[in-house]
Amino acid sequence: MPENSCLKQPNVRNIMIISKKKKKQSNSSASEFRKLPPEGKLKGFGSLLKSYQEEIDRLTRRGAFAEKAFLSLYKSLSEIPDPVAGLNLALVRVHCNYCIHLIPLYLEGRHTASK
Repeated sequence: MPENSCLKQPNVRNIMIISKKKKKQSNSSASEFRKLPPEGKLKGFGSLLKSYQEEIDRLTRRGAFAEKAFLSLYKSLSEIPDPVAGLNLALVRVHCNYCIHLIPLYLEGRHTASK
């Protein structure tokens, strides 16, 4: 992934704000269309249809952006090795170090059995 890729990506917050604003505009256009007399509806149908088609196009681009971002994140995470093996090894080493430090105490007789 290139270093400057985040600069080329649209800002998710801006996309959400614009989408919300455009949706309100589409709803407003639909409300105005419903109020038109029958002869006016025939005339205004083209602009309403265009408004809805633009909204569909925006939603399609937004969905594609979200899928691309998800797949990019998934790919990055899938390349990371599983941490369980490393954590288990660290736990064994900690336990071994603890046991090694107890050996002199056992030999001296100063250590009591743990609960």
